[in-house]
Amino acid sequence: MLKTILVAFDGSDPSTRAFALSLEFATRFNADVLLARVTPSHEFDAMQEERMDEICEEMRNLCREAMRNGVRCKYRSDVGHSADRILRAVARVFRGNWIPRGGWPDENSRRASD
Repeated sequence: MLKTILVAFDGSDPSTRAFALSLEFATRFNADVLLARVTPSHEFDAMQEERMDEICEEMRNLCREAMRNGVRCKYRSDVGHSADRILRAVARVFRGNWIPRGGWPDENSRRASD
C-alpha cells in the first residue's frame, strides 16, 4: 500500500506530468505527496531572493492543488546536487514506497501496474 509519493519537481513538463500522476495515485491509494525541489548550487549563487520566493510560491500552489483534490501534500526545497539531495530526502525524511520519475510515463505506468 502506498503511503507517500515523492515527486522530484523542477518545473519542467516531465515533472509536472509526474506531479499529476502522483495526484491520481495518491487519490486512489489515500497516500500523501511530498514535493522535492533541488536548486543546483551553481544556479543558487546567481539567483535573487525574489526567484527563490517564486519557487516556494510555486510549490505552495502545487500543494494547494493537491489539497483541493483531497490529497495531503508537503514540499521541501533544497540547494545542492539534485541526485544527492533527493537521495537524502529519501533516506532521512521520506518513508514512502513509490517515486514516479518525469520523462518516462510508460515506465512509471508499467511499474505501478506490476
